[in-house]
Order: sequence, then C-alpha cells, then structure tokens
Amino acid sequence: MATTFSADEARAAIKEHGFFSIQDGELGKRFLEMENKKWSFSFKTVEGFNFCKANVLKDTRVQDTLSAFKRPHILADYTRLAPSRGTIFQLRRGGNDDVLLVHLWGIGSSPIYYRKSQDADLWRILATNNLWQVLGAELKAAGCLGTPINFKDGGL
Repeated sequence: MATTFSADEARAAIKEHGFFSIQDGELGKRFLEMENKKWSFSFKTVEGFNFCKANVLKDTRVQDTLSAFKRPHILADYTRLAPSRGTIFQLRRGGNDDVLLVHLWGIGSSPIYYRKSQDADLWRILATNNLWQVLGAELKAAGCLGTPINFKDGGL
C-alpha cells in the first residue's frame, strides 16, 4: 500500500501482485458527499460523470499508471458493486492483454485482493452482475493469497 505515489512502482506491483492501492482521504470525502446527497455514481448523471472525471479521468496517478504500461488503452465504466460479504470476483478472464481496473473506495471500505489471481486459471461462473465469481477454495488451491486492504479514509 502506498503513502507516496510512483507510476513505476504502481506498474511493478500490478504486474507482480495484480493490484496496487493508494490511501486517499480526499477521495473518501468526495465519495461520502455523493452518498449523503444521494447522487448517482452513473455516467448518465452530471454528478456521476463529474465524479468519475475528477477521480479517474483527470487524476494524474491514474493517468500516469496507465501511461506506465506504454500501450494504447481504452477506459470503460462498470458500475458500483453492491457489498456482498464472502463473494469473490475475478475481474479478468485470462488472455495476454493487460486489463487495468480502477476501483474507487469509500470511507471504511475493506476489500480483499488475491495476489496473482489475474494469472491463475480458475474455475468460475458468470454471476448475475456479469462478473466472474470464483470460490475461495479455488484461489487457495492456486496459491493466490488474500490481502485485505483497509481504506479507513477512502482510496483507490
């Protein structure tokens, strides 16, 4: 987990572990404001688009990390994931392309990321939200260790 940011360190961590995290209290506050005002995070709303623009599209840490991979890239929007204790998603289905996901986390979020799961050939099913759901036993058998990250004040 980073306290200072380096795009090269982010790239190296993503390649080795499959993820990189940054604590960001300002992001947490903006996230909380969206929730308190009951604004949608969807791109289809002005508030949701502006939130994404400020926290992804114009965030130099995100852009510098994408640039560090030295490949053309496209950005796409999924949506907000509902909390689902015990549910594990594999956000990549194999292949050789780099697939980078930017996760924005509100105050008090505590996801678990599984090291090396991006490279593991895991049995999975397509969940109702169109993400790949995997079992903890599959991850364990593949040697993918869970790393909990506490975004006490928010982050990405």
